[in-house]
Amino acid sequence: MPSSPRKRLPVTSFAVLGLIARGPASGYEVQQRLRAGAAHFWHASYSQIYTELRRLTALGYVTEREVRQQRRPDKRTYTITPAGETALTAWLEESWGLAHLRDESLIKLMLADTLPPQRVIKEMHRLKTAHERRRAEFEAEIAELDTESGRYLRYALRKGVHAQTAFAQWCQEVIDDLDTGTTPAA
Repeated sequence: MPSSPRKRLPVTSFAVLGLIARGPASGYEVQQRLRAGAAHFWHASYSQIYTELRRLTALGYVTEREVRQQRRPDKRTYTITPAGETALTAWLEESWGLAHLRDESLIKLMLADTLPPQRVIKEMHRLKTAHERRRAEFEAEIAELDTESGRYLRYALRKGVHAQTAFAQWCQEVIDDLDTGTTPAA
């Protein structure tokens, strides 16, 4: 497969492909696998997953098979192909990018000049609590992993712990600066 179509695929395509590489799955099962592993740091709706499954099928990266069920509606299961395995491996071997931060709180803070500092401090306390709660969720999920769980999932969840810890510390820094009326250093 030429590299240009592979390079144009979104990360969600490879997330779906990688989850199918773990074993044949229906779209619903892909969504469940995503929720069980990457939900804290990557989201895909059912419609996105089915769009990606159609795309991956058209590219020849997965095959689909209809499975008849007696007490449930029939379903389609998808299996990765050798071309899909090659594309997934090639994507995994590319340089890994930095996290993209798309954060509503940063936009609001940047535009908060018209708010009184006490209102911003109140919101920063709420945000800090939310980050601490999220960190605890990551830690609880790590604690629930059995020893057979993939170490790479554990590493990914640890990054979440570190990120949430840093976000909570940043919130406290903003609170402290606003409380003292100082301007943050560069």
